[in-house]
Amino acid sequence: MNTVKIRNARHSVGGLFIFLLIGAFAVFLLLLVLIGAGAYRGMVDSAYRTAQVRTSLSYIANKVRAADQLGGVSIEQWQASQALLIREWRDETWYETYIYYLPNDGDAPGGGLYENFLYSGDEPAGEEDIRIADISALDMRLENGLLSLLLETEDGQTLPLHIRLHAAAR
Repeated sequence: MNTVKIRNARHSVGGLFIFLLIGAFAVFLLLLVLIGAGAYRGMVDSAYRTAQVRTSLSYIANKVRAADQLGGVSIEQWQASQALLIREWRDETWYETYIYYLPNDGDAPGGGLYENFLYSGDEPAGEEDIRIADISALDMRLENGLLSLLLETEDGQTLPLHIRLHAAAR
């Protein structure tokens, strides 16, 4: 009679051990999936931000190439920051596009690359500013007909853009 009771006790302990082992495996598997999902989300977000900045660089390059004429592209001070000024003659009127970096200053919007398009001579109202990309820094230089832009993404990656202005070579 004692042998039967001991056998049943061993059987229930073995079943409990297997159940706990499967439960621990399930918990570790769930943690692994959560960690993998977080890492994947981080990589996708980083790739999206980099693609956004690269697309912005292509946009700027195309605007500069389209306005490549004498006096069409310059770097000026505008709204307390350095701006790429692109002048275009359309429909018998001069238009100006300002592309500039606005740092993040507390409550005011900023921390990005902005564009403002207006008639030549108009005063900017500020509401027309269009955010092109989220960046943390921008360096612009125009020397000997070579326009150089260096954008820094929010995750610290630096992306260069160099355009030779053909009108400046004439």
